[in-house]
Amino acid sequence: NARAAKLPLHQYLGSVVDDRVPAYASGGYYLEGKTPAKLGKEMESYVKQGFKAVKMKVGRLTPAEEEARVKAARRAIGDDVLLTLDANNAWRDLPTALEYVRRFEAYNPYWIEEPFAAWNKNLSYINLFWLIIACRR
Repeated sequence: NARAAKLPLHQYLGSVVDDRVPAYASGGYYLEGKTPAKLGKEMESYVKQGFKAVKMKVGRLTPAEEEARVKAARRAIGDDVLLTLDANNAWRDLPTALEYVRRFEAYNPYWIEEPFAAWNKNLSYINLFWLIIACRR
């Protein structure tokens, strides 16, 4: 462990940068009247503030509606900014999740957070490996 190695934890874990911490802007919440275009403008505003990564909520709407939101966000932030998605345990089973994720693939999500509830013992292990499943091309 880091104490036994007499190293700060960040160095023990392999960090090569110790003068700053990367951060992302979190938004994309579901608000009445927030169209995909408005969501895109919101995500773009974070990039204009200097963020190199943004996170938005997904999973509450139909797959087609969610794809429109993700597409608008990606178009607004460009390809050089990381787009992360947070499903907040929205999907009840793997086929449903894959239906959404297949629509998101074209927009290159960096990660998809919390696809399934931790209480779902049959699917909770997938939360640990979701990045591999969701973002491989």
